[in-house]
Amino acid sequence: MLNTFFLAVLYASAPSAPSPAQQAEALLQEAIQLRGQHRPEDALARLERAEQLAPSPKLSANRGLVEATLDRWVAAEQHLASALSSQDPWVAKNRDSLSITLTKVLDHLGRITVTGRAGTDVTIGEEHVGLLPMKSALSVLAADVTISGRLPGFLPVVRTIALKPGDNITVPLVQVPEPTAVASTTPPTSPASLWGGTPSSHESASRSWPLWAAGGAALVGVAAVGTGAWLVHRDGQDACASLPGGARCGKVYDTATVGWVAVGTGAAALVGAGVFLWFGLTHDAESIALGPGTIGGTF
Repeated sequence: MLNTFFLAVLYASAPSAPSPAQQAEALLQEAIQLRGQHRPEDALARLERAEQLAPSPKLSANRGLVEATLDRWVAAEQHLASALSSQDPWVAKNRDSLSITLTKVLDHLGRITVTGRAGTDVTIGEEHVGLLPMKSALSVLAADVTISGRLPGFLPVVRTIALKPGDNITVPLVQVPEPTAVASTTPPTSPASLWGGTPSSHESASRSWPLWAAGGAALVGVAAVGTGAWLVHRDGQDACASLPGGARCGKVYDTATVGWVAVGTGAAALVGAGVFLWFGLTHDAESIALGPGTIGGTF
């Protein structure tokens, strides 16, 4: 009984473990001291641990002050703006100084809103924004900023803009569909036309040339026959001009041989014209049938 009483007194007098809020406050005090010693990186590490334990507007404000010292302007703007939007007593007491610091931070930033097709995956600078549409403008360090967007079925879009301090701009992403494969439309060759394909220009020309050849041969033949007949008719006639009293000069035309050669050549040309004409007229009437195991044709 006596032992139980002494144990109860011992436990009651033992110090309790600090709460997360108390630990966070202790880390905040350490951070303030480190900041005063010009050790902002160590101070920031304490504040990050404190926020993990018990986040508060007071911690966020102090973190923003340290980040401004380190020129981490985007993070400083986020934490200072978050703290100033609260009703925390400590923030209210220090609102003026915090607002002045935020104004200096904003001198290094601009704001960007990206527009484009819904579902486009957007990255601004090194920060992955996510899918469009954006819920709000994004604070970005004033500099040359690269904006990229990707959407399935469209070509990737990359834009670079010069962002100035205080700018608040909207950047549209113009997206072009990816090119689709186009099937080859090679004209059918002569063998393909045997299956009912449309004849190519080459095939049409091969069908029409006999008719042209027939016409040319006929013209040559008629001209040769006419010339040859004239030469045969003139053979033996006086080659001199008319003489007084009907006298003859003793010179006559000897053109019979040449004339008969011309007549023969013309006749041959006319025969050739007939052959070409027959071939040209019957060539269009050709039909060739191909089927599994059979080949038939009429010419």
